[in-house]
Amino acid sequence: MTFSVSQIAVLLSLACIGVPTPADAAEPVSFNNDVVPVLTRFGCNAGGCHGKLAGQNGFRLSLRGYAPELDHATITREALGRRINAASPGESLLVRKAANLIPHGGGQRLEPGGKAAQILTAWIAAGALGPR
Repeated sequence: MTFSVSQIAVLLSLACIGVPTPADAAEPVSFNNDVVPVLTRFGCNAGGCHGKLAGQNGFRLSLRGYAPELDHATITREALGRRINAASPGESLLVRKAANLIPHGGGQRLEPGGKAAQILTAWIAAGALGPR
């Protein structure tokens, strides 16, 4: 049995349907485009919370995320890096406090296991990369 060049081309193109391409791959979580908007949406970096000049309870973020480089350093390096848990991202203080799974003066800011918590957890799991 022989195939023409056009038949082979059709067969090859059909074989490639459903094969993921790099464009189909999930984008990594971005600190600037994903994490900072979560912190802003839930008021974490607002003036009445950790975004005020002195911060809140030893945790200070830039007001409304205007300085993402500083926010990243605060989250990942200050307090001996205790706010993130690379070995178990869902157990990170950043996630657990915001979900009020650990007492939090601001109360529950995001739903445990909800979309916002998933974004923060995915960011930590991917290495908590900084702003680009």
